[in-house]
Amino acid sequence: MNDRNHAIEQTLVTAKNVALGVVNCAGQTLTIMPGQVIGLLGKNGAGKTTLLDGLLGYTFLNAGEVSVFGHNPTELPAEVCKQIGFVAQQDDLLPWLTGSEMLAATRLFYQHWNYDLAARLVDHWSVPTWQKISDMSVGERQKLALVAAMAHEPQLLVLDEPAASLDPLARRALISELIDIVADGERSILLSSHIFSDIERVASHIWLLEKGNITYQGGLDELKESVVRLHLTRPLQVTASLALTTSRVIRTEFSAGRETWIIRGWNEALAAECAAQITSPYQVEALGLEDAFVEISQ
Repeated sequence: MNDRNHAIEQTLVTAKNVALGVVNCAGQTLTIMPGQVIGLLGKNGAGKTTLLDGLLGYTFLNAGEVSVFGHNPTELPAEVCKQIGFVAQQDDLLPWLTGSEMLAATRLFYQHWNYDLAARLVDHWSVPTWQKISDMSVGERQKLALVAAMAHEPQLLVLDEPAASLDPLARRALISELIDIVADGERSILLSSHIFSDIERVASHIWLLEKGNITYQGGLDELKESVVRLHLTRPLQVTASLALTTSRVIRTEFSAGRETWIIRGWNEALAAECAAQITSPYQVEALGLEDAFVEISQ
């Protein structure tokens, strides 16, 4: 069995009780399993980039432990490094090289390199590989960094705001590539992005980072289903019989004689409680990912 197949069989990343910078995940265990696409969401300053740096060993932890393919990320063997692709918010491309020279230099570090994939991405994204990197636009540099990170087909691809400088067509092409990457169920992606439509299209799981703490870790659909707006046609007299539901209300709105509760943690038990106790007409509105995030983060 070769190293690539062996890597598939294990948990790719495990992080326990991680603390560094603004991030404090005491009492929490984060895992990345083969085939998962994890969307990392949080406000600016919540610690997303800090967390990614800690998971990859670019920053030493204040507390906790991280295992990447069974190794301390600050001491990864070369063979393990070859199984990881990373695109940072600020690229580390060498500005005096052309795009072609940068890809050729990157290729030297990897045993496996998919020439056809690299050529297709360069063509599809119109990357001007003949230009010096110093002469490229921010978006062109970002595309080149993505090609360099994806062409060796890593088992784990970590992307920090990869689409921030991409035009809509390039973004769609990137998401299509990411979907293809995980289609075999063997490779994984950890993706930080403020573009919620992209996360919804590609992610299977969500990590929600609030003030340095992971407050949700689970399926994308489960998160969306857990945050709802409960619309009541007339103000409701809150009684002890609705204690379970009202304890989950994070905000209320009043408009034109209608009362709305925004509920976090909606589940079958709450739905049954409302059906049994609310006698006036009401409506449950499911939210998309962006609306759910906004409501949670207020």
